[in-house]
Amino acid sequence: MFTDNEFKNQHKQSLKSFTRDRKLGFNLIMILILQKSVKSVQNRINEFFDKLCSDITPATASAFTQARSNLSHSAFIALNQDGIVNTFYEDGIYKKWRGYRLLAVDGSKLVLPPSNEIREEFGSLETTDNKGNVQGEYNAALASVLYDVLNGVAIDSVVSHCRSSEQSLAIGHLKHVHAGDLLLFDRGYPSYEYLASIAQRSADYLGRCSRGSFKQAQKMFEDDTITSLVTTIKPPASLSKKKLKELGLPQELTVRFIRVILSTGETEVLVTSILDESLKPDDFKELYHLRWGIETYYHILKSHLALENFSGYTVESVKQDFYAMVFMTSLEAVLIEDAQTVLNSKTNLNKQAVNRAISFNALKNNVIQLFYSDISIETVLDKLTALFLSTPTIRRNGRDVDRKKSTQGKIINFLRRRRKIIF
Repeated sequence: MFTDNEFKNQHKQSLKSFTRDRKLGFNLIMILILQKSVKSVQNRINEFFDKLCSDITPATASAFTQARSNLSHSAFIALNQDGIVNTFYEDGIYKKWRGYRLLAVDGSKLVLPPSNEIREEFGSLETTDNKGNVQGEYNAALASVLYDVLNGVAIDSVVSHCRSSEQSLAIGHLKHVHAGDLLLFDRGYPSYEYLASIAQRSADYLGRCSRGSFKQAQKMFEDDTITSLVTTIKPPASLSKKKLKELGLPQELTVRFIRVILSTGETEVLVTSILDESLKPDDFKELYHLRWGIETYYHILKSHLALENFSGYTVESVKQDFYAMVFMTSLEAVLIEDAQTVLNSKTNLNKQAVNRAISFNALKNNVIQLFYSDISIETVLDKLTALFLSTPTIRRNGRDVDRKKSTQGKIINFLRRRRKIIF
């Protein structure tokens, strides 16, 4: 797609950008950013040009920095939306839950490079010791993603100021939500406005309530005799009828609250627009568990793809890296599907899955062949599928690992010594 002149003209910073014939043109800059790694920029460029043609003297890191300043991050947003999302769903053949496309939304803080320009755009957060004393601050941003948990596709994403409202960003994602979608979200999201905004899109939802949310939910936390309650909720006083009318939101909502008990004995109260009584509390408990897919998605971004090891010190470089890695996750999810189908057909006691550390490494190593070579796309895809099948991981039935909170020391040890870097 990005070899097309029209695409280049839409996503360059100015009319004068990429008009001269240089070593690092539009196409090569795009590929270099997609190959983002933990190596130094100069080492990556040297290896990149060696793969292209060993007779060409590599460009410098400074040349890369100057060339990428002519590129808009919107190119990677368009790659994901037009190259993956729109084509993936157009035939209606994809994994669903009881006929629903199953989506989850969540936000995550990102640690950003220490530059004044980045701080002015995204803000900063304080660091404290174990007594709550402020020790310093660091540049940060808030990422928010609308994610298909069954198919692994990032449908929409945004990187914003670190103190942005997660709920406001989630409402922004709703332009990509339609009838037939079922949206999952954690306890930081449920509010009348958010639920009504989803209903406005003729979509359904299932979310976890906090103890301070709706009055009906608060009651179910305390009363263990109520496991399911269909009721009508109305907007809070802070959300006036005039504001509801301006937003085009309904004046009341009929919802169902469900009380479930976790294996730890902890009580959860869920709220949903699905009123079908044939679905029992355990069905919703199992459904809500699928939201975990977006948690593992952020793990892939931050651990396997080392997103927070940003390759530049400008606002534009942060956005380029973020949206490029989101595109790479969607591309990988689509490309591993054939290999995963083969693994699913095996009659082993435990199910096998594509090893994501292997798949992302293979994809990064073959970006040039995918987007900038004369090798047929079928040949490259066959090669990738063979690599995806080489060392699958095991999904052990009934395995339940407790989620543990790590200390800062353990996190640092993981990042320095144990993390699997894929490229």
